[in-house]
Amino acid sequence: MQTNTFRTGLLAAAVVFALAACNQQPASGGASAPAASSPAAASTASGPAAASGPAAASDVLAGMTEQQKASYLIGYLQGQQLGDANTILDFDQATLIKGLQAGMASQPLPVSDEEANNILQQYHTAQMGKLATRQLEEGKAFLEANKAKEGVKTTPSGLQYSVKTEGTGKQPTAKSTVTVHYEGRLLDGTVFDSSIKRGEPATFKLDGVIKGWTEGLQLMKEGGEYTLYIPAELAYGDKGNPSIPPNSVLVFDVKLIKVQ
Repeated sequence: MQTNTFRTGLLAAAVVFALAACNQQPASGGASAPAASSPAAASTASGPAAASGPAAASDVLAGMTEQQKASYLIGYLQGQQLGDANTILDFDQATLIKGLQAGMASQPLPVSDEEANNILQQYHTAQMGKLATRQLEEGKAFLEANKAKEGVKTTPSGLQYSVKTEGTGKQPTAKSTVTVHYEGRLLDGTVFDSSIKRGEPATFKLDGVIKGWTEGLQLMKEGGEYTLYIPAELAYGDKGNPSIPPNSVLVFDVKLIKVQ
């Protein structure tokens, strides 16, 4: 039982962190897929063969026993998770399937648990390093282009911001407590945090947040609305966090409601 628990931990080490990162990972190319109404998409869709969605998916289960349906769905959900993790971990699919089959057949692990853990940790670290490098390059390119846009200002620290509305009220210091509405996005537009969606503003001390927020909010006055473009070194750096990939530039729309 102890060995099985340990091996379950190996899978978690290899997949769970990758899932958290890739669920919020900016698209590497920045281009969206063609719309279904575009010529490229329309030319490939014709008749029943092009059917998709729940109705088409249910046909896969037609004629299956309840055991087979459950087995298919379990396999599908596991495969979906592995597919998401593959965005970062870059599995060899054929070898992965062999490993799944060997594990389901209770074949012996070809290496010790300790060695398996080391292999997975080393590979995971290498892949996350590649992601961090890609994020760093994309972030630098974005900030370089963004600073040339009309209305965007850059501070000596590298923080960029644009003003939607200038406030007329009190201006905070680094020791102030502020109440704000905000939305935080990655460069691909993915929203990772939003007080607006939660339906209530957030209140916090400016000396207890990321550097980009501490600096950026001090530029504002009550009633002001800014967009902050925060370089990774003023945010979560090369470590990231479970919802933000390493070396991510963060974009925040912020409305300063109150300064205490």
